[in-house]
Amino acid sequence: MNKKYKISVIVPFYNSEKYIEKTVKSIIGQEFDDFEVILIDDGSIDKSKNIVSNVLKNSSVPYTIISEKNSGLSAARNRGLSESSGEFVCFIDSDDILDKKHLQSLYSLINSNHLDVVHSDYEVTTENVREGSSCTYGHEKVYERDQVIAYAVKRKPAIIVCGFLIRKSYIEGNSLYFNERLRFGEDSDYIYKTIFQTNKIGFTHTASYKYLNHSN
Repeated sequence: MNKKYKISVIVPFYNSEKYIEKTVKSIIGQEFDDFEVILIDDGSIDKSKNIVSNVLKNSSVPYTIISEKNSGLSAARNRGLSESSGEFVCFIDSDDILDKKHLQSLYSLINSNHLDVVHSDYEVTTENVREGSSCTYGHEKVYERDQVIAYAVKRKPAIIVCGFLIRKSYIEGNSLYFNERLRFGEDSDYIYKTIFQTNKIGFTHTASYKYLNHSN
């Protein structure tokens, strides 16, 4: 029987050789110690897969690398979900960075409040300072669904797919999979489907997810 983990971290990538090394290192450098990493190579034609393999082979973190023909972000995330064994899952983009306490803070919030969905704040970073600012933890709150919908519409606080930690049984029970017909707007579609299916969402108001803004 395969080992079950508390968290499955799902990372699709496509031609990400310029950024993915730091991304993966920030994931395996987490203080949380009960998670797996599932990476989906969405048909890359650069050195992304070799870079990922070289970083992970020297790590103690369990990982799986899956190679697919290019089918888009939604299909890659869904494949990662199908291969995951964690009680909870999160999605990380291949050019972003996690603060070292990111997973621990999300897990503590979702577990202590018996929630299905929690979300972290994020910071937009640049290629020169991908790690962003240092994080100060401690500000957490649980919101009712109507409050979260209002925040999502106003984008205050802004909600992104990669800020979520979601209970896998909640995803399966509500068929919360990514729409593979969409090549644009798939994140917004998923965010609203997720919000409307739950009564409460917890927020860690710490920008522990570092979202890279670059020309590509």
